[in-house]
Amino acid sequence: MPEVILFSAFVLAVGVYEVPRLARKRFRREAVIVSFLLLAGLVLGIAALKLVKIPSPLGILQFIYQPISSWFFQK
Repeated sequence: MPEVILFSAFVLAVGVYEVPRLARKRFRREAVIVSFLLLAGLVLGIAALKLVKIPSPLGILQFIYQPISSWFFQK
């Protein structure tokens, strides 16, 4: 539990430092993207700290590209 709190505090500190700087410079889209990436990193980081089994995105890519690959490389 302390590692989750420490990690969350670190991500919060990075967000408090970066997002207002970007917003002040009128980089609003970048501020939104940085916020989204920080949130995604926070969720995945906490999941990794709690040893949650996260499925690999490789299965989805194989599902999408397998029919295409077999169509191109037919024997």
